[in-house]
Amino acid sequence: MADWTDAQLDDVIARVRAAVPVLADAPVVALWAGVRPRAQSRTPMLGVHPFRAGEYVANGGFKVGPTWSRWQAR
Repeated sequence: MADWTDAQLDDVIARVRAAVPVLADAPVVALWAGVRPRAQSRTPMLGVHPFRAGEYVANGGFKVGPTWSRWQAR
């Protein structure tokens, strides 16, 4: 996943440099993709953790995850 995201960011940087030539030699100070977890079905994944007894997983909420967190915790 990291290589895929890095390639996309490299493409964005190249397009910006082409559109704004004065930025051609500007250094890239930091990269951030803002990737959010999302299940293929776009529904949250809730259930028992497969490797940790007594622990649960609440993941894949994508953009609604923060608003559903209280409901998921119940």
